Amino acid sequence: MIKGMGSAGQQPNITWIQLADGTDVRVWSGYPDRWCGGIGVLQQGFIVPSSGCYLSNAAIENNGLTFYGFGNSTIPTGDAGWRIESASTPNQCAVQYRYNGTGTPVVTAHTSGC
Repeated sequence: MIKGMGSAGQQPNITWIQLADGTDVRVWSGYPDRWCGGIGVLQQGFIVPSSGCYLSNAAIENNGLTFYGFGNSTIPTGDAGWRIESASTPNQCAVQYRYNGTGTPVVTAHTSGC
């Protein structure tokens, strides 16, 4: 559940919304952006690092899943997403979130390596 209308971000087409539990979510042109403060923070229990994560593709582990922001070398095609590092083939045991600020996001589950 979203709480309030949101507030404008510093970059074009960015809005910050707050969920009912107080979690701030970075929204880009109507959808969660491809960084940990956007789609990443929607994983239950996920905490954005105190240093932030905009434009970062660094790994952030939460409850057995590791999130990577856009431009990484671990999620197929470098999109944002999560993977299970302990899987037999981690890059094929992943959820890929593809969104470039236009259209609608595409979410793909890769399960052959789980």
